[in-house]
Amino acid sequence: MKLSFPSLHHSFATQRRPVLRLVAATIVAVGLSASTVGAQGCLSGAETRAAIESGQVIPLASVRQAANSRGYNEVASASLCGSGGSMVWQVVGVNASGGSARLVINATSGAVMSER
Repeated sequence: MKLSFPSLHHSFATQRRPVLRLVAATIVAVGLSASTVGAQGCLSGAETRAAIESGQVIPLASVRQAANSRGYNEVASASLCGSGGSMVWQVVGVNASGGSARLVINATSGAVMSER
């Protein structure tokens, strides 16, 4: 006979979630300093979510708007990365005819910095 305790597991996971978000936001706040940005690397999914939730960078909806302003109606991928001491979104945009380009979007202002 297999015993199951779904309510206990759900309760524990629900109580843990706010604490994990707080920890992730703290890590991102500290991590967005010279160590993360200076390394020119991209953030993990959790770090990206925390940066968006804390308001340090623009959300994906704004990234899509920036891509749309350049004629790309779909964002195939987006990564939040350090570049030259600031944060940028590296995006692959797809236009209506199926063509694609790599866009670099400033993660605080939403300005398209380059398109290739």
